Amino acid sequence: MKKKNLFINQVINSITNFDSYKEVSTHSLSSTFIYFLILILIYTIIMTIGITYTTRAKISKAQDFIRNEVSDINYSNGKLSVNNDEYSSFFGDYIIIDTSDNANLENSNAQMIFGKEKFYIRAEQVNYEFDYKSFFKQDIDKNTLIDALDVNKYTGLIIVISLFGAFIVLSISTLLDILVIALIGFIMSRVTGNTNIKFKNAFNMATHAITLSVILGMIYFVINTFTGFYVKYFSTMYTLLATIYMATAVLLLNSDENNK
Repeated sequence: MKKKNLFINQVINSITNFDSYKEVSTHSLSSTFIYFLILILIYTIIMTIGITYTTRAKISKAQDFIRNEVSDINYSNGKLSVNNDEYSSFFGDYIIIDTSDNANLENSNAQMIFGKEKFYIRAEQVNYEFDYKSFFKQDIDKNTLIDALDVNKYTGLIIVISLFGAFIVLSISTLLDILVIALIGFIMSRVTGNTNIKFKNAFNMATHAITLSVILGMIYFVINTFTGFYVKYFSTMYTLLATIYMATAVLLLNSDENNK
């Protein structure tokens, strides 16, 4: 409990008390990394919950789509037949299904296209083409596909993959941000004539300076996941806010040195 309170106090001080950065700068690297890992772990848990929620929702939506919008599916020997080979479009022509022999799919603007022997995905103006044979070796019908999309079968796997994936991505990206911010603080201290701040000191301060940005990142992720609300330049503001914290901490340390 003591360690947990200590972490909470460090979070509060990192956001509200710039005087605490003088003490933070003298912390050992191991202490700073523990703070960093706890912060990232909290973010990872929140992100895992969000990813699991959205993935489950998408799988369930796909299952409902097949159950309600597709009358029949038959796949055998690399060839697919859907809705008696009639042309069908869904979600404002986002998805097109045409498994007839005379299907003309080249000029379509859909993002996902299912033909007789191939399916196509278009992303960022790039077309990707796949043969069914490369993915499906067994015969498939509608009921088999619906059963395969039972979301409860995949929840555990989704959580594990999301947990490890989110932790690795967040650790690397946040650490890179911290190194950049620490470098800015280190250069700034040299430019302003403070030679007492070593890169280790700058790294310690940068790790704490990014605290508010990380917390806002968690809040933004939750809002974006559940409402779709999007801020165009959030990543820029994320880095800028942490840099401002770092610069303020360096200037205060310089002021203390000058007063001495």
